[in-house]
Order: sequence, then C-alpha cells, then structure tokens
Amino acid sequence: MKEASSCKEQIEVTCPICREKGMFSGVSFCNGSRDRAMRKRILYDENLFFYTCPQCAETIRVDMTGLYCDDDHRFMVCLHPSEQLQTQYEALVAAKEIRKNYRCRSARTWGEWREKIVEMETSRDDRWYEVLKAGAYRLLKPELRRQYPLAMCHIDYGAEGERTEQRNLVFLDATKAGEGVSYVISERILQQTKDIFSPILQQIQTVKPFSFIDAEWADALLTEVLRAAAKQPHGYAELLGYWIQCVGAEIFHYHVRGEAEPVEKL
Repeated sequence: MKEASSCKEQIEVTCPICREKGMFSGVSFCNGSRDRAMRKRILYDENLFFYTCPQCAETIRVDMTGLYCDDDHRFMVCLHPSEQLQTQYEALVAAKEIRKNYRCRSARTWGEWREKIVEMETSRDDRWYEVLKAGAYRLLKPELRRQYPLAMCHIDYGAEGERTEQRNLVFLDATKAGEGVSYVISERILQQTKDIFSPILQQIQTVKPFSFIDAEWADALLTEVLRAAAKQPHGYAELLGYWIQCVGAEIFHYHVRGEAEPVEKL
C-alpha cells in the first residue's frame, strides 16, 4: 500500500477561558519530498500548532506528535513535545517504516523541528551545526547570553534561502520580539568542526532510533570534551583552543582574546 504524502489528525480542544470545545486539525505526518505545500507550512507557519477558539478567540497551543520524512536527503525528524505524549510518539514511529540508512532525529518544539529539517536538508552532519552553535555561544559575554539565550539560538537558511546549502547562525533577542543577529557559517569553519569532532562523534552510539541532537546535547558534549582535554596539556587541548579561535574569526570576525560580541544586526 502506497504511503500517503501527508496526514492530519483531529484533536478535541477545550478552551481554557470559555470552556468551549472544538476540533483542531494538525499535521501528524509529512513526506516533504512529495508534499511540498505541507513542507512549506511546516517550515514557515509559526501558527501550525495553534488553535483559535471560535467562541472567544483565545489562542491555544496544541501539543501533538508529528513525523517529517525527506526521501531526497534521507532523514526523518519526529516532533515529540513531552513525555506525556510518549505513547503517541511510539505509535507514530511504529506506524511508519524507518527507512534503511536514514538519519533519525527528534525535536521538542515546532522551532526545533523546523531547525532540524533546515540542518538536515544539507549534505552535512547536523551534529556539526549543533557543536558549532554551542561553541560560538560560549564566546558570548554573560550579559549577552542573557539577552540571547541558547534556546533562542538556531540554524537557518542563508541569504539565498533554500537554493543553496549555505546556513546562518541566528541569535534571537529575548528582550525584543522578532529581532536578533545573524552570522554566515563559512565552509572553512564547518570543515574544521568536522575534522576536530568527527573522531568523537563516530564513537557516540545513539540508543534510540530517534535522538534529541540539539543545543543542549551539544553543550553537554562540549563540556565533557573540554573537561577531558584539560587533563591533557598538549595535543587535543591545543587543537580545541585553535578551533575556538577559528570560531571567533569565522563566525564573529573577531580575534579571540577573551569573549566575542554579536556585531552584525539583522
């Protein structure tokens, strides 16, 4: 039986304000290689998982699981918002065949779901982007980390959009909705990240077919790598120091003596 290009699920929603009940129609599966219109909605519709009450116009976020598949780039990403939806998540994954040799990831929010798709539509390992993001974030001064939280830092399309594999590193401003700073990720720093971290990444065995490979994961990885490198005064520690300098120079165009500041406004 041929697999549908996309599927929707009807969920009953009770408005927390007026208690009016209604039905929310949310995407539960999309093969972006076949359904380009739904792919576009997933990538650009920030209200994809919001329901508006017809009685009082209250806007409600609806938590649900969803599975995105890309046969062109051979990956799958599951939206898995909470442990409360574990049963639905397991049923959704079980209902869809996990393609052989596909990269499989999970995301907790629409933003993370979108970001993972943006990363994995390239020929690069999405883990390089996450490690690079975590490394660049560590160069920010403490006050800038408060202004640009790691959770609001993400990978996005470059200036030419979806037409190329160029990706940018974006820091959203927690104090100003919709504003932030953006930096081009150069081929050089991606290659350096690959060369330095690939030996470590190759040793990491994922327990589940769908793992959370995100900023939190990368930050924890960097912490462990730096701790281990600190015990070795030569060799890998020096290599990591060189990588940090390159991140400052290639991302922020800043010679790393201390810490870096965002300089390019959107």
